[in-house]
Amino acid sequence: MDTLLEALKWIVIVLLAGFIGQFGKSFSTHIVDYFKKRKLRDAAGSAVELLKPADMKQSEPAITGVELSSKVEKRH
Repeated sequence: MDTLLEALKWIVIVLLAGFIGQFGKSFSTHIVDYFKKRKLRDAAGSAVELLKPADMKQSEPAITGVELSSKVEKRH
């Protein structure tokens, strides 16, 4: 009876260690992805601010949807 309890104890310990290991791996992957996204977002935000002067106006599109559809129709 003593060996059965000892075996069950080790089975529970191994299963618990596996669960903790998998949870730790998933959690660390989540943390690394979070910081990568945050770093890319911050870098993209500062790059946009550097490239966009305050007095820059938005330009109109060169081809509107109506002009584009008429050009497509002319090709066919």
